[in-house]
Amino acid sequence: MPITPRQLESIIRLAEAEAKMYLSDTVDVKHADSAIDLMNLFLNVTLGGDVDFAFFGVDADQRKKDSDPRILLRTIVKEAGPGGMDEKEIFDRMREEGGYRLEEVEKYLREAREKDGTLLKDGYDKWRTV
Repeated sequence: MPITPRQLESIIRLAEAEAKMYLSDTVDVKHADSAIDLMNLFLNVTLGGDVDFAFFGVDADQRKKDSDPRILLRTIVKEAGPGGMDEKEIFDRMREEGGYRLEEVEKYLREAREKDGTLLKDGYDKWRTV
């Protein structure tokens, strides 16, 4: 798991504190391991293990959704439920939420249907998730 320089400094301070607690003159591997375990526990409890949340303000799932338009597309169509969604609605939502152009959305829809097989277009021109 990647950590920041500030977190590294914290681990060093924790390891030094543990060594002092055991009246040791040096910081040993066991002290460092204990400090790392404590830091991991803290990160998992407070941030769910997602260190970047502290920097970007969004969790890993949201960052992935933002970086991959196909995930956003599937999410939008899935939210429509079993009734499906019109192409125009999909275009509008993709433009609003991701700033994508019509041509891009058409390409992503085509890829999702033909290559990925994650979306299908029914006889009523509604897009649905598979």
